[in-house]
Amino acid sequence: MSDSRNRENNNRKAYDTMTTIARETYGMLEVLTVSRHRGPRDTWGAARDRTAREIGLKPAYAKRLWERWAEMRDVSGAAYKAVREAYDAQCLKNEMMADHHAAVREMIANGATDEECRAADRRMAQALVGAAEEAANAKTGRAKAER
Repeated sequence: MSDSRNRENNNRKAYDTMTTIARETYGMLEVLTVSRHRGPRDTWGAARDRTAREIGLKPAYAKRLWERWAEMRDVSGAAYKAVREAYDAQCLKNEMMADHHAAVREMIANGATDEECRAADRRMAQALVGAAEEAANAKTGRAKAER
């Protein structure tokens, strides 16, 4: 009796873990999609598909995840990895921007000139471009390694 109960508990734990991963993947995809939505004349489906193509996920799989995440028992490892990496990159970008804005506010409070603030903005833009290029190079490096 206890052996079958243990098996049921183990199966239930595995099911709960996979549904948690599906929920987490959907949540990250939703955040990425919201950030790429273009406004009132854009549809959520188009934004979701754009996001999927940008991160290297098939739009059909993104649609399935978007619409059926609550029923999904499993998420492919490649899909989870693609969504997770894009989400982490977006979080890093947001943190960099928050740090930049805090630094500019501090510069202004200390009496910085407009030119000094503009120079800080240019440095931040260069840092973001550099981070984007680094991410793209890492992605193409992975694609070459997979071939």
